[in-house]
Amino acid sequence: MDIPIWVSIPFEVNVAEMELSLQEPLIELQSDEIMRAKFKDGKYNIWKTNDVATKCPLLWDKAQFYVIAFPTSYLVGI
Repeated sequence: MDIPIWVSIPFEVNVAEMELSLQEPLIELQSDEIMRAKFKDGKYNIWKTNDVATKCPLLWDKAQFYVIAFPTSYLVGI
């Protein structure tokens, strides 16, 4: 599975290189210092909470397919 870079490292991606529809929501996410701190903490996965879904619904709509795939692939290996 090819996971977009903005899903794996949303605070380091160059917004100018992203598709136009994602640029504004990514700028809003990158500007959110609380989300940035939680992401850097490493213990907190911003995609597994309602924070991003509430604050940036467009990003969540596109990212959820990649996030949901992880638990299922993990369970297959058991």
